[in-house]
Amino acid sequence: MRGSGRGEPLPFEQPFLDGSDDEVFPRDEYLREARLWLFAISVPQRPVAPAAMMVRGYVLGPVDGPLPLVDGRPEVDLPPPDELADLLAGAEMLDEHDGRHVGPGGDWFQLHRADAEHALLVGNDIEDTETFFAAAVAWFGKDDETDLLAGVPEWWVDLVHTRHPGAFLTDTGYDPINLVFGWDGRQWTKAIGAPDPALLFHFLEPDEDV
Repeated sequence: MRGSGRGEPLPFEQPFLDGSDDEVFPRDEYLREARLWLFAISVPQRPVAPAAMMVRGYVLGPVDGPLPLVDGRPEVDLPPPDELADLLAGAEMLDEHDGRHVGPGGDWFQLHRADAEHALLVGNDIEDTETFFAAAVAWFGKDDETDLLAGVPEWWVDLVHTRHPGAFLTDTGYDPINLVFGWDGRQWTKAIGAPDPALLFHFLEPDEDV
């Protein structure tokens, strides 16, 4: 990317630069090669590999080896629940409504304490439009579900069903979620297929230069 910023072509770009000026530029092919070169991603082939993350229709995964997993789930770098609760409450870009911390575009996050040692962060990242969980599959007319409760501890399942029943409804009570992160007393992990917490950090630590 730094080379591109200096006007130097990236390796994948050279074949596209070798064409004649009167050719129609193959935009779709260029974008496909750009994604592959920059992020090692491609159009997903079912089944999606464990611990891979779907980003706008593409599977994002490591090139040189598997992601670091804890009990089969990707680790998430978030502060402990007490610290996270303070950050959520103090975030200028988030407003609190009925226990949820809601962003200006409708994204929201909610921290649940299961007991003294366990917590769950649930929410909806509306920018990640490729994560369709439970009732979202029918609601949006999609074919594939990202099962955010596959392989998670039973208390995650119980808490999501108890605190967020709207995620499983297809009527007017529909209330989508696509973020499920769990704290086991030592660290956070995320449901396989859930977005990473990049959007959350955008609200917690906004870039003042933007």
